[in-house]
Amino acid sequence: MKRLTAICLILRCAACLASAPVEVCPSEDGYQWRVDVAPERCPVDATNPTRAYMWIPPTAERVRGVVFACHNEMEQGVVESPEFRRAMAELGFAIVWLTPTIEPSGVFYAGNGAQRIFERTMRSLAEASGYDEVEHAPVVYIGHSARASEPYNFGAWNPGRALALVSLHGDSPQSRVLCCDHVNPDWGDRTIDGIPALMCVGEYEWGEFRIESAFPFMRRYPAAVLSLLCDAGHAHSDISGFEIDYIVEFIRAAARMRLPEGWDGRGRAELRRVDVRDCWLADRWRRDAAPTAQAAPYDEYGGCRDSAFVYLDERMARLTEEYYARERGRRERRLVVRQRGREVERVEFRPDADGVTYHASVGYDDATRSDSKIRLRRECGPVEIVGDTTFRLRFDRAGFADRRLSKLGVYAAADADGEYKRSVADMSVRVPLKITAGQPQTIDFPPLDDVKAGSAEAIRLQARSTSGMRVYYYVEEGAAHVEGDTLVFDPIPPRAAMPMRVTVVAWQHGVQGMWQTAEPVSRTFRMVR
Repeated sequence: MKRLTAICLILRCAACLASAPVEVCPSEDGYQWRVDVAPERCPVDATNPTRAYMWIPPTAERVRGVVFACHNEMEQGVVESPEFRRAMAELGFAIVWLTPTIEPSGVFYAGNGAQRIFERTMRSLAEASGYDEVEHAPVVYIGHSARASEPYNFGAWNPGRALALVSLHGDSPQSRVLCCDHVNPDWGDRTIDGIPALMCVGEYEWGEFRIESAFPFMRRYPAAVLSLLCDAGHAHSDISGFEIDYIVEFIRAAARMRLPEGWDGRGRAELRRVDVRDCWLADRWRRDAAPTAQAAPYDEYGGCRDSAFVYLDERMARLTEEYYARERGRRERRLVVRQRGREVERVEFRPDADGVTYHASVGYDDATRSDSKIRLRRECGPVEIVGDTTFRLRFDRAGFADRRLSKLGVYAAADADGEYKRSVADMSVRVPLKITAGQPQTIDFPPLDDVKAGSAEAIRLQARSTSGMRVYYYVEEGAAHVEGDTLVFDPIPPRAAMPMRVTVVAWQHGVQGMWQTAEPVSRTFRMVR
């Protein structure tokens, strides 16, 4: 009888999970150009050298700005989300993603060579791409967690070039206690006055301390333009669609206020300084309490200025207030993650026979009845969300050696509704980067010939492994992407330098105890006019 009751309970919970509407948020991770970067403070690891990748919108005649992000975690999920890329294409902004590091301190310390590395990287990308304006284009610097102080320090050393600064779930500027015990460099007489800076924190991390640490900074630098977004219902590493949309609107507002009228990307941009008196003030995030005052123009704000943040315009202030109001006073609810028929605290990498596909599901607990859709989003790492219960290990241009790649970052999030606040569940998985137990295998990947741009739509890739297991691929650089065993060509930006290199990497991860991980094999060819 007890066994029957247990079976019924399992079936009832499974039915509850299955009935929850789940949506997969896609990811776009193509970059047309790659350059190697030589950090100055640490020796280059030959197995995992630092590389910078750049994506330019395929329709961009000129680049008007560059989003620059290093590889920690959340940066990848933001800059490779379709909604972010669509917005950057509309603005004419390129995206540069650098992995694993620009400078090991994690704080962009110019004294350790970070400034020289940055300038050299942008110059190399400009030369490689043919878009010479990249070398001097205005920059939106983004950093998460251990790299969340980099944007502020970059702005302090580059006040004439920093268009906007975005700190993701990290620290306030010049905070005395940083993520990972980093130490801020001495700014001297430098400031980030007049540069829009956005500090994002999650509700369920040590956000209160971070919010409080911002107020001494703003008292010391009253001309600083520091905004706050508390991503309600979220924690330290998970991304919400709202947060991405908010960052997009922040960048749009910064571009409107700072880029010269009619500037088309030719020559250096003389960025306009933002005066806080032209902005709005809004009260700080208060978890379940109403704001002490309504948002208002700077000179008309009636609340306590010592607990208010600066917003670039009325739209950004209202957007923040409305978001907080939607989450305030709602009940908390729990998302349940299951694997192999039972609830789990942490998803494990238990692949199918192919060695790469694994399964897990998410839904509301039995106490919750909600029609809110649950969205699955990739935060970082070599993972593909195939369906609402199916995931796949999928290595990419970040390589095979960086420790961050062992995390397949996937999060499930449900929006707030009339009763419940936003909720989130961590569905991330840790995987071994290299399998050493089992029989060795090697990959045979025939060379690829040069192709004429526009003459070929696709190429069938024909790598084989001595294990007989399927070989997988990714495009490290070039205007192309992989669909199964087929290389599909993408539109080439109109001013791209030709010929363009295309590098395809073939890999086979193996199966624990049966086949070892094969050494990846890369093939490079050129797209010519």
